[in-house]
Amino acid sequence: MVQIIKTNDRHELLRRNNQTVFQSLNRKGMAIVIVLILSTALLIFGTSYISHFRNVQSVNQRLLERVQIDFWAQGVMQKAILKFKRLPSEFYFAYKACILDKRTFSSPTPWDVYLSDLAATITLPFSLSYSTKFTVLGQKKFEKDSICIEVEALQGNINHHIRQTINAERIKN
Repeated sequence: MVQIIKTNDRHELLRRNNQTVFQSLNRKGMAIVIVLILSTALLIFGTSYISHFRNVQSVNQRLLERVQIDFWAQGVMQKAILKFKRLPSEFYFAYKACILDKRTFSSPTPWDVYLSDLAATITLPFSLSYSTKFTVLGQKKFEKDSICIEVEALQGNINHHIRQTINAERIKN
């Protein structure tokens, strides 16, 4: 069977075919535009994400140094408290003789001997200097005392201070 198409119908059919072709071309063009917009947005977010972590990395290097010096100072503080708890009579003798009475001794003084392992400068694994200072705040003839222990640690240009006060009471056996 052969179908005869009139000229008006033929023009109408071609016009409809051309519209669908143009509509599909318009849709393909929009897909390219959407892909370009999304890829540009991803590029912007990725660049800002990378630049943010570049800035944070320099802060983290300083944070490691601060954590190291803080742990070191906390350790020296614990050592000073332990030394006071284990050797209170040596502490009181050295403190009374050198700080309160201001007696003169040949070098090293009892106070220097007591503080000898609580102040030093080290170079390995990193360079650090630290010192410890004891202050007896209130006293009742060395029976009840409040003792302030200060640790100062210096690493490069970072200076870290820790202060802790302990209450001590001497009980005679």
